This record gives sequence, structure tokens and C-alpha cells, in this order.
Amino acid sequence: MAKILYLTTIFILSCCLHALAGDETVLAEIGSKKITLSDFEKILQYYPEDRQKLLQQNPRYKPVLLKRIVEAMVLSDAAKKEGFDKTPEIKAQIELQSDDLLAVEYLKHKAGRDISVTEEGISQYYRINKDEFKLPERVRARHILVKVEKDAGETDKAVALNKAKDILKKIKAGKDFAELANEFSEDPGTKGKGGDLGYFSRGKMVKPFEDAAFSLEPGSVSEIVETKYGHHIIKLEDRKPEEVQSLEEVKDRIKKKLFEDLKQAKIKEIMDNAMKDAGAKIYTEKLLPAEESK
Repeated sequence: MAKILYLTTIFILSCCLHALAGDETVLAEIGSKKITLSDFEKILQYYPEDRQKLLQQNPRYKPVLLKRIVEAMVLSDAAKKEGFDKTPEIKAQIELQSDDLLAVEYLKHKAGRDISVTEEGISQYYRINKDEFKLPERVRARHILVKVEKDAGETDKAVALNKAKDILKKIKAGKDFAELANEFSEDPGTKGKGGDLGYFSRGKMVKPFEDAAFSLEPGSVSEIVETKYGHHIIKLEDRKPEEVQSLEEVKDRIKKKLFEDLKQAKIKEIMDNAMKDAGAKIYTEKLLPAEESK
């Protein structure tokens, strides 16, 4: 449905952009039609939130989208000139897409009205579902990785192990762990952050690494830990025991969930009433083989 909504939105806007255009920066011209900056921003509003966010974070995608819109308008005009939109098959598809768009927008408008989540409702949900907000024991660690390739020979393995031993000697001699991680670690994801892995719970790392990290005390450094990635030296920065997040920490999340639950219930109610009022009946069993419809 979301895909059809997207296609239908582009179709409708492509057909009427000339009516929306104002005295603004012109981004494209197709004959007498113009796409202005305000037209383009309006189109973006019809996209799902995740697509809008992607475009905001990656503006380089906007020219690609603009090009596709113009191409769609050009091809749509060409199709109309040849009467392509008058063929029964295409007319049926346009009507289907129009019905789908109207249905989606109607539900969005009707279901989102008169829905409110109370403070008491949020508190009650929190009290009943506290386990949902339980955070397991977590540790924050740094590491220095000396890689060992899967197909490494004995000589290469020995070189890597000796390198890890030399780094560990420097740490035990008082050298700063983060600085050594920046200089020697071969983990590209954490090297520039002084080897910082942030907080993680059990089950997030490979077992030898996890066992070593959770056995350390804050401020202490492990011996060399071998995993399938190579040799690690781990420093534990902090440890957080199992805890339940406070109501204030999860309030917005609960509110959003309750709102969506109420909205879905409203959508079902609207749909059920509309189907009943229309006298609509669906015989799904007729689409199935005889043995499956029983």
C-alpha cells in the first residue's frame, strides 16, 4: 500500500505542479510547466517520515528525486498524447491507485482525530509493564585489536601476537590506553575513538571477548584475548548493574505506543463500520483451492 501511495502521489503532483508553482526559484521546466522550490518541498511532505529524514540527512539525493519527477512528467505527457491513459487496462490501474490513495488519506485524517493519551494512562502502562523497560547489566569498554586474517600462516600469527604483547607492555608501563588505541588498533570502527565501544550487554560481542570484558573491574586491563578477529586488549571503563528505566526516561516511548494502539483500534472501527454501511461482503474462500477453503 505504501508503494502504491508513493506512486500515486507522484502521479497526482506531476499532473498539477503547474497549478502549484509560485514566484520562487524554478528548479525545472517542462514546456509551460514549472517546478519551483515550493512545489518540490510540497512533494517531499507526501513521503513517509523515514524517506523525508533520509533526504534531510543526504541532500545529494534531492537532485536524483527531482530528475525522476521531471522524467515522470515528461513520460506521462507523452503517454497522454498517444491516448495511453484511455486504454481500459491503464484506466483500471489509475482508478485502483486513486482508490488506494483516498482510502489511506481518509483513514489518516479520520483515525488521527480525537485521540489523546492521558498521563494516568502512561503511568498505568508503566506500572503494569515494568519488565519491558528493564535494562540488563552493561559495561563500557575500550579495546585494541591486532587483526589476524583467517588464512594467516604461523609466521603472520606470531608477528600479530608479538605486536599485541608489545602494546600490552606499553599499557602496563603506564601509557595511555586511548592514545595507544588511536595509534595501533586495527579496528576501523573504534580506532579514532580511542577504542571506545560504548556500553554493551551480554550477547552483543563474541563470547571470549564478552567473558573477558565482564570479568574485569572498572579501570582494569585484560591480558591478550583471542577471538576470530585477532588479538584484543580490553580496558573496562564502567559497569552498570541491571536496572529498570524510570518513567521519565520512557514516557515519550509509552505515549507514542499508546497513541498508535488507539489509532489502530480507531482504524479498525472505521473500517468495520464502513464495510457494514456499504453492505460489503468478501468471499475469500473462493480464491483458495477447495481443500484449503474448508
